[in-house]
Amino acid sequence: MNDPVCKMPVNDKSAFRSEYKGKSYLFCSKQCKEKFDKSPEAYAR
Repeated sequence: MNDPVCKMPVNDKSAFRSEYKGKSYLFCSKQCKEKFDKSPEAYAR
């Protein structure tokens, strides 16, 4: 699984996660999670 913002590989145990339209997204860092949270429609598939 890859971070939807920076495309880096992400472990499924990542502490950085968000929900958007019923789907979970995992992130490599707090910064990527914050970017996603500001504009999820830009990164969600």
